Amino acid sequence: MHPYNNNGALWCNNGKVIGDMRPDYVGEITIDNVTHKIAMWRGNRGGSHPEYNIKVTAPDVGKPAAPIDVSNIKEDELPF
Repeated sequence: MHPYNNNGALWCNNGKVIGDMRPDYVGEITIDNVTHKIAMWRGNRGGSHPEYNIKVTAPDVGKPAAPIDVSNIKEDELPF
């Protein structure tokens, strides 16, 4: 079991500039022993709109890796 299961943390996104759509805070959260990316934007709309908006992105577990071109590798350069 992951030591921080069902916990997460956010850090201030220092690369954000005023007016861009990137999140104000970024981090990770572990849910059921799977680590997800998390992003949070500060809201400022008032009324019934939320003060903060959060997005959790699951990892791409089944996503295939990009193919590697091995046509230029010589047999004596192989690591095995």
